[in-house]
Amino acid sequence: FIQEELKEELSILRDKVESLEVIFDLPRLKEEIERIKKDLTSEELWSSPQRARELLKRKSRLEDIVSHFESLSDKLNYLEKSIGILEEE
Repeated sequence: FIQEELKEELSILRDKVESLEVIFDLPRLKEEIERIKKDLTSEELWSSPQRARELLKRKSRLEDIVSHFESLSDKLNYLEKSIGILEEE
């Protein structure tokens, strides 16, 4: 019975995380990170230290957001698998 409640709660959490991923548009954020990485390789950019700092800050913020979502998703996957194993026993 407790396992069913846990599965239901995890399902609710999974739905919320997926909704937030859509709101934050995770694929777009990942694309922007890659675009910034490419921009950071430009020698022209480094002639403007202020712009380079802004891009580095932006990249760091985006990577934090993506990292948090990926970590949360990994934890949800782990919990779902763990419940599956418990059900098999």
